[in-house]
Amino acid sequence: MPRPALLAAALGIAAGALVAGPLAAQTEFAVPLAPGALRIDFTPLWSSWDHRWQPGAPGLVPITADFTADSLGTANLPFLSHLQDTIRTASGIGGFLLNLGHPLVALNASVRTLPLGIELGISRRLALGVTVPLVRSRVDASFNLDTALARRGNVGWNPAFITPSRDSAFQAQMTAALAALQALATSGPAALRAQAQAAIASLTPFLALSRQPLLPRDSTVAAESILVRLAQADTAYAQLAAAYQAQGGSLPALGAGLALPDTALVRDDVERLYSDPALGVAADTFGTVVKTGIGDVTAHLTYQLAQGSRYRGQIVLTARFPTGQAPSATSFLDLGTGTHQLGFEGALASDFILGEHFLIHAVGRAGGAAADQILMRVTPPEFPIAPISQQAMIRRTPAPYYAADLAPTWMMDDAFSVRVDYSFFSQGPTKHSYVNPADSAAVGLPASVLDQDTGMRWMRFGAGVTFSTVERYAKGRASIPYSVTVSYENTVSGGTGLVPQASVFHIAMRGYVKLFR
Repeated sequence: MPRPALLAAALGIAAGALVAGPLAAQTEFAVPLAPGALRIDFTPLWSSWDHRWQPGAPGLVPITADFTADSLGTANLPFLSHLQDTIRTASGIGGFLLNLGHPLVALNASVRTLPLGIELGISRRLALGVTVPLVRSRVDASFNLDTALARRGNVGWNPAFITPSRDSAFQAQMTAALAALQALATSGPAALRAQAQAAIASLTPFLALSRQPLLPRDSTVAAESILVRLAQADTAYAQLAAAYQAQGGSLPALGAGLALPDTALVRDDVERLYSDPALGVAADTFGTVVKTGIGDVTAHLTYQLAQGSRYRGQIVLTARFPTGQAPSATSFLDLGTGTHQLGFEGALASDFILGEHFLIHAVGRAGGAAADQILMRVTPPEFPIAPISQQAMIRRTPAPYYAADLAPTWMMDDAFSVRVDYSFFSQGPTKHSYVNPADSAAVGLPASVLDQDTGMRWMRFGAGVTFSTVERYAKGRASIPYSVTVSYENTVSGGTGLVPQASVFHIAMRGYVKLFR
């Protein structure tokens, strides 16, 4: 695609002298930059999306897909499986499903890039350039829980988690009773040891349950079952205590009740679940994320292979530097401002001139990036919300990519041109591995789960219009040489990975000044 450009007049650049071919003056595609000429480019670019293509899914999928569910539970938050299992054991309901509530989520992603570039003609065939992008990425997020009675969750905050002293008596009594039962089971009267072991098995789940941050609400079937089973365990314990007392022993008293929540979770409660370090996730709250900063700075070298009446060709070598910010490990929505990876690209740009008013601009590109290290949460893509225990330093090794751009262009006159744009991009999956192999056991997942859906393949179609004064300036009919291009592209297909269905809008401006001859 053509390089976007800066309107020289807008920056107050003095008029210079740059003479280019009559056709090239309008397209400014594979055209050499004259020795001593400085080109200043400004490339405002806006891209936005709220849907994506996803392997195995028919058609487009909302980008909210991994954050929504009819009931927010272990299907979305597998790290809550231990809590669900604890409730199942204490309630005796093997099919209990943890439900935080029905989430209402809306997401819209956008990236605005404002790159400022300069390129200097060194010789008749060689030019050097640098581009510094200012990037503002944004994910607008709206999150709430359905307040309808039928859609509320079946758990709430453990009263003892909100007020630690609330269940202190219950936990102290239960701890003392279990210690005494353990002694009875190992060294007490032989006739009572089996009963003591059974009492340990029946009481232990309730002590474990009392230490959980979330418990079944008191009006649910699970809560009622817990209270019934706890009462039965207390009765059996009292009978054992009486039998032991008859043989001269004693067991601590049990009498304190287990407090259960009486209200369902609301939005702020789920936000706390995600952000409170004491609850294991320790991430940013689920809200709008805006990241502004310098993106990945690039430097490029252009060598003119050919400059004929029917064909023009250039080789462009580009290096990308890790100056942008990668997405944060503490945010599930952050897009960052760049890849933060050292990269490289080689491109062949060609103009096939088919007549006085028509040409086809074609670019073939291939590149890649060096392996680096980054802090990430190791989790499959379908479970984006992961606890901090799954965070580790990861080595990323990107696959190479290749791409092609085509732009058939019609030269309407010496200033205006219109074109149709086609772009194709394909890249294999990124490979991930632990920097410290011991983290594999600590996290409990192989780093390769991060490889899933990181490959990408897409196609875009669009159109653009260019106004240029370069040819008119060369003829003395314009006071300042510049060009302005406005274009729009839409992603029409995606494959291999999670491809955003992005719409991309450019306002490209380019101005020239002659520094030396």
